[in-house]
Amino acid sequence: MRGKTVVSAVKLSRLLARATVDHREEPAFFQALLKANVYAHVPKGDPVGRRLRFIQFNHPDTGVLILPFFTDEAKARAAAGTSARVVALPGRMFLEATLGATLMLNPNDEHGMLYPEEVKTLLATGRMARLNKVTVAAGSEPVVTPLETIPPWLVDLLLASLAKLPFVELAYIASMHAADGAAPSSTLLAIGTEAGLGERAVHAVISDLQPACEEHQMALDITYFDLGQHPPWIGGLELAPIYEKKWGERLVEVPSTSPN
Repeated sequence: MRGKTVVSAVKLSRLLARATVDHREEPAFFQALLKANVYAHVPKGDPVGRRLRFIQFNHPDTGVLILPFFTDEAKARAAAGTSARVVALPGRMFLEATLGATLMLNPNDEHGMLYPEEVKTLLATGRMARLNKVTVAAGSEPVVTPLETIPPWLVDLLLASLAKLPFVELAYIASMHAADGAAPSSTLLAIGTEAGLGERAVHAVISDLQPACEEHQMALDITYFDLGQHPPWIGGLELAPIYEKKWGERLVEVPSTSPN
């Protein structure tokens, strides 16, 4: 189309390969994704030219409804089998058409989940929050202590962010320190959610808070837990929640339907 730059499949594949090994390359990939063609599955029997019904499936671990899509046409066709038809759409058009769904990028490779809240941010700003997942080895758990002062700007942003997530029930804030004391302390946010939706909550909150945390040079770590399975340190420190769902319901009108 005149006046629009279309990113080639070769370039998009190269950017994805870079982003897979270096998270700092992710912004370039997601900006290119908006301008490249992507591929998804629709039922083979659906008439061509009618409203698209994308094929979805329930995640085997969480049960969350997932909509897969691909950056490579050949891989999309290989995964389609005999019951699906492959359709191609510009990335931005596809994300706008499926907004509200939980997406899985390239499910047969090192797939990544794209949650509705961060897709909405990507469409609006061209920015996708950066996440660094850390696995804590047994015996090297960090030390958690109460946070003496919680910045007002953090409280305001956090309450507004969580109030938009009807599947978040509770949130706590503390201070976290490396067990060996070698690393500087960080602010720790623990989010209590409905089962299977903790990761989505983390992505949504980071999408909202990351720009402000960078501006204020705050290191923020986020963890999540299913309701009824509070981390022991919350009770040990006798922490009061910084957020409860009943507060959020008074802050913003939230949908009554279950999340995807």
